[in-house]
Amino acid sequence: MNAQPPNNQHSSLTQNTATGGKPLGLRIGRLAPAAAVSVGGAFLTQSQVYAATGKALPIAAAGIGVALIADLLYDKLFGAPAPQTAQRPQGEQSGVGVPNSIPTDVSSFAPIAPPGDSTNPPAPAVRRVHQQLAKQPANWTALAAPKFDVALSFTTSKVGSPAEENEDAFALDETVGRFVVCDGASSSFASRQWSRSLADALCRANDPIGNPADRAEAHASAARLWRELATPSGDETPWWAVEGIRKGAFATAVVVDVKQSGSSTIWRAAAIGDSCLFQVRWKAGSWSLVTSFPMKESGDFGSYPDLAHSSSAINETTVQTSSGELRKDDRMIVASDAVSEWIFDDLARLNVIMAANAEALLRLANAARNDHSMVNDDVTFLHILTV
Repeated sequence: MNAQPPNNQHSSLTQNTATGGKPLGLRIGRLAPAAAVSVGGAFLTQSQVYAATGKALPIAAAGIGVALIADLLYDKLFGAPAPQTAQRPQGEQSGVGVPNSIPTDVSSFAPIAPPGDSTNPPAPAVRRVHQQLAKQPANWTALAAPKFDVALSFTTSKVGSPAEENEDAFALDETVGRFVVCDGASSSFASRQWSRSLADALCRANDPIGNPADRAEAHASAARLWRELATPSGDETPWWAVEGIRKGAFATAVVVDVKQSGSSTIWRAAAIGDSCLFQVRWKAGSWSLVTSFPMKESGDFGSYPDLAHSSSAINETTVQTSSGELRKDDRMIVASDAVSEWIFDDLARLNVIMAANAEALLRLANAARNDHSMVNDDVTFLHILTV
């Protein structure tokens, strides 16, 4: 995601995991196989590569160091508080739990409003008011999921970027009818690990759409995993990692549940930011849009979408919810922002993208990003139908 997180988050690590043309994501917490690239080394940060191989990545490390030194100088000059730290609790296994010198009290590190000035503030993404989860069965989590065919689960990195820099993630569990897409903010620290941790936690949660407590528990679980994945191995945590973890990572998220209630197939969804759900229908010889969530048109996208922060609790005012009913043979798309905005720009593109397999979608996404009809960003796309 090319969107900017609050507080000018500007340091990120190269995170090593695979994408390629066909599914890389989390299926109930495990990596799905990648068609084009090996998944070996998933989740490794730069410093973890160094710890494992003894070989540094000097150019990227220098860039991180310069950015963080500049940020620390800014904090010194303008009086930012020093991060609070904690020693590893007794009895925890090495590499698990709270690493040495990593902030544990994150209450003072809540996200700050995006940069801008009063005369020319940046345009935020539109936050629409959606229907609440009205007329939903009280026993939602006990309902059975319909049978699914995931026609395509696809993610690929930006044009010109290696697969290990893809900051999108998806997770799905067809047995309970849940589909999740998360999109990490490129300029925040270890955003790839955050989007993957958040997608996995939301997919595992009991009811992250209808129950704020379940949503908060999933967020807290993801934040713990993110800190472990983002922390370099070793007895002492480097200062730049301490600072990066203090600032945290940011991501958008959309979670979709589909259930069978009597003769009806119903869905409900929750979103933070601009990753999207589309419900589409074959009508009069072409695919047409029935509804979308949370965005409704290309003008709804902006540079500063709402974001889930790894180091502070979910701001419930940013959570949007909606629900609907699927007719027989309706399809669902769950996608990150770049391809979602591209679809909204010309809804006739649904006819192309709904027919695409992984190889065709990769060619399509690359062509669109090269001709600038699609923002050059990571692309994630799930194509789902009930059977």
